[in-house]
Amino acid sequence: MFDYDEPDRDIGIRKKLPIIMCDMEVSAKLDVFVKSRSEYLLLVHGGKRGPNRRYPEPRLVAQAIAAFYQNNLQRKLAGRPILNSQTITGITVIGVTPIFYLLPITTKLVQCVQAGIPPPQPTIVQRFIPPVPDPDAYPSEGLVPLANRVVVVQCFEAFKALVVSLVQCS
Repeated sequence: MFDYDEPDRDIGIRKKLPIIMCDMEVSAKLDVFVKSRSEYLLLVHGGKRGPNRRYPEPRLVAQAIAAFYQNNLQRKLAGRPILNSQTITGITVIGVTPIFYLLPITTKLVQCVQAGIPPPQPTIVQRFIPPVPDPDAYPSEGLVPLANRVVVVQCFEAFKALVVSLVQCS
């Protein structure tokens, strides 16, 4: 609907991304993703409301780390230089409530995760909650009120422009 897959991007669903962690292969499970030139650009993590789905951010960060790892692996296999850092975009959708993220991933962060040690620098993830008329009710109401839908659709359009601009930078 928002043309996140145009002109040279593809949308995929339900994919496992392997990454080595503590000498073992583990996988991050992607719900929905957007790829360009074999690079993951946008990750969408969905879930239902409830006590087990309250904090989707850790999964989204794990997915972004695995996506960055896979992006660099594909770059290396294609003979392209690997990236020292990349901003992966993300969206969590719990019930009918989307929230937007910018996830800066670095090779150092990936190396620390792979070794099972804390990174020396914090990773600052930016989160954007759509500026709906009643922000206190947004977590429970999401897209249900018409006024919220108007704002969220504008956010999806603006976020698409950001995803496209990040593609041109990598």
